[in-house]
Amino acid sequence: MRQTKREIGGLTDACKHLGTDEGTILTYDEERDLIRNGISIKIVPVWKWCLENSLQA
Repeated sequence: MRQTKREIGGLTDACKHLGTDEGTILTYDEERDLIRNGISIKIVPVWKWCLENSLQA
């Protein structure tokens, strides 16, 4: 696990502040899903995120 407590904690705090229950962390090459404090977190390589989002447009 390359994400630090700071990154995951910051994302969960931001999601709670914004009233959403899911968030995404972009990484160089790591991919997985996890749940922290009721927030669904998707960890995705940036190249994959770019491809997935460009296909939706």
